Amino acid sequence: GSRGITVAANARNVVLTGNNFQDCTTKISTSGTAYTIATGVITLVGDIGPITVNTESAAATDDLDTISGGVETQILLVRAAYYTRDVVLKDGTGNMKLAGDFTLNSAEDTLTLMYSGTTWYEMCRSDNGA
Repeated sequence: GSRGITVAANARNVVLTGNNFQDCTTKISTSGTAYTIATGVITLVGDIGPITVNTESAAATDDLDTISGGVETQILLVRAAYYTRDVVLKDGTGNMKLAGDFTLNSAEDTLTLMYSGTTWYEMCRSDNGA
């Protein structure tokens, strides 16, 4: 049968014990799903967690204009797949609203986005590498 959990609205420090979560089908990735840009676009396939983006045809640099897919309030952490290939996320060209274009030119660079309506909005960027 099904089991339900009821938590009071003012409850704090709720601890769940003895639960069986084996039926969960969506896993959170810590390594990141890899995507390759195709004509300025990548299409998400139900990803939760970080993603990495590669340039089209292994080019030295490539623009990412549009991230297709996403669900309301989804958070997405974007990284470059290779430090030798620059991924330039474009502000206002496709469906991303950023604080200006941002180049992922290091495996240590990240851009965090949130999806709302049909647009990915920048939450924060981290330019950690060369």
